[in-house]
Amino acid sequence: MQEKFKKFATILLVSVLALSAVGPVMAANTNGVAVGSSDKVPNQKFDGTVTKASHEMGSEILSYENDTGAEKLLKGRLKGDNPIRISASNISFNDTFPGDGDSTLNASGWTVSSPTGVTANVTNPDSKVETLEVSTSGVGSGETVTATYSNVSITSDVLKRVAWVVTDDVQVNGTAEVRLAESDGDYVSVDVSNSSDVTQTKLNDLAVSGSGDGSLSSVDSVKIVVSGGDADIELTQVRSDRLSMVRYGAFEKDIDSDNETERLDIYEPSGTYNVSSLSTMSSVFDSATIYDVEYDVIVSAATYGDVQYEFDEEAAEEYDRKFIYRQYTRLALPNVIELDYEGFTAYETVAYPTSRLIDAWYIEGSGSQTFDEAADSSAQISRVSAFEAAGDNATVTWDDSVQDGTTYIFYESWTTSQSDKDTMTDVSSGGGVGTLLSEGGSWLWGFFTNPLGAFSALIAALLGAIKRNSGGDGTVGE
Repeated sequence: MQEKFKKFATILLVSVLALSAVGPVMAANTNGVAVGSSDKVPNQKFDGTVTKASHEMGSEILSYENDTGAEKLLKGRLKGDNPIRISASNISFNDTFPGDGDSTLNASGWTVSSPTGVTANVTNPDSKVETLEVSTSGVGSGETVTATYSNVSITSDVLKRVAWVVTDDVQVNGTAEVRLAESDGDYVSVDVSNSSDVTQTKLNDLAVSGSGDGSLSSVDSVKIVVSGGDADIELTQVRSDRLSMVRYGAFEKDIDSDNETERLDIYEPSGTYNVSSLSTMSSVFDSATIYDVEYDVIVSAATYGDVQYEFDEEAAEEYDRKFIYRQYTRLALPNVIELDYEGFTAYETVAYPTSRLIDAWYIEGSGSQTFDEAADSSAQISRVSAFEAAGDNATVTWDDSVQDGTTYIFYESWTTSQSDKDTMTDVSSGGGVGTLLSEGGSWLWGFFTNPLGAFSALIAALLGAIKRNSGGDGTVGE
C-alpha cells in the first residue's frame, strides 16, 4: 500500500510540474481587470484640485514629500489639457542680474532719493521667493521718489535686450515705473502698477524719454520711480540683460475649431495661469523651485491599483447571466503637510444597465480594514438607490466631500455575461489592475484561479507526503 502511494504521489508531482509549464494558460484572468481601459469595469474616481507647497523642477509633478521626508508619488493622473496652475512671482531660481554675486533684487545695492517729509524704503521682505520691496509714505501730488541701482553696464546690442520685470503684490496710488537709464539722462520705462504681472519687451520697442540725446546706447542703471502718490511695490525680477524672452510655459487650445489643440506659448502671464506641463517652460527654469503649484488630478481605481474582484458563476445561477461580478476598491488621498486638497468628490460612470446591479455600497474611514472585514461592516453606506436614479451610462456621486487622510472602500456587484468577462479581462493593451478575491473551494479551483499560491502549497504537500512514506529522508524506494 505504501509503495502504491509513493508511486501515485510521484506521478502526481511530475504531472503538477508539467502543468506548471502551461501556467500562463491556466492563469487566464488572473492578470487583473481592465480598469480604466474597459468601460465595463467599475472605475471609482476622486476628482479635485491639489496645491503643492513647493515643486522642484525636473521632478514628477505628482511627486511629494511625506511628513517623514520620504519622496512619494500621488497615485493619480492629471486631468485636462492644461491642468497645472502657477504664478510667475512664485518661481525662485538662482540666475541673477547683473551676476557675479550682485543682484537687482538685493536691497543693499539700491539708493533712494525723496522729497523732504517723504519716507521711502527699499527692503527684502521675508518671502519664499527673493523679493525686492519699495515702499513710500507721504508722496504728494507732483512729488517723486527714485530708487536707483547703479551696478549695471550694458553697452552692446542694447536695443536687442529685453526688459524683464515681474511684480508680485503692488499697491499704487499714483504711478510707478521701472526705468532702464543711460548716464546722459535718457531712459526707457516699464509700468509696474499691476500685481502679479510679467513684462518682457525689447528695448527697441520702448519709447526713449529723458534729457539725453534721444537714443539709448547703453544701460547704466535701473531706477524705480514712484510719482504722485504712495506705493508699495514687490518685485521678483528686474533685469535687462537677456537677448530673448523667457517662456513661462505653454497651454493647449483649439484655436481654429478643427477639434485639434494647438500649443500656445506664454511669455507675459498675469496672475495665476494654466500650463499643459511644466516641461514647456524655458531652460532658465530647469533648476527652479515653484511654490504653491496647483493641479487638477484624478485618483482612480485604475491609478491607485488596490482592487480585488471575482467572477462567481455558482452564485449567478438564479440570475439570467453567467456570472456575478464583484469588485472591491480602496482609495485614499495622503494626508501630508506638503499637499492641500480642494473640491474633491468621489464618483464613477455607471458600467452596466442598472437593472443588472445587485449591490453597491461604500465605507468612509475604513482605516486598515481588509475587504473581507468591510464586507461584514455595519458602516456600509448603500448607494443602490443613487445608481438606480442615475440610470444607464450616467455619473453617480459616491461622496461629494472627500477628505484627505480618509480611506474609502467601494463595493459593487453586477450580473455579467461571458462576453462581458472577456472584455473586462482583456488587458492586452496594458497591465491589468487588481487581484482575485479568495475563492475558497478545492485546491484544484485554487490552482486554476490563483496558480502561484496553490501550486506552491501543492508541491509542499506532495513532497511532505512522499517524505513521510519513504522512511523520512525524502527518497522514493525502489
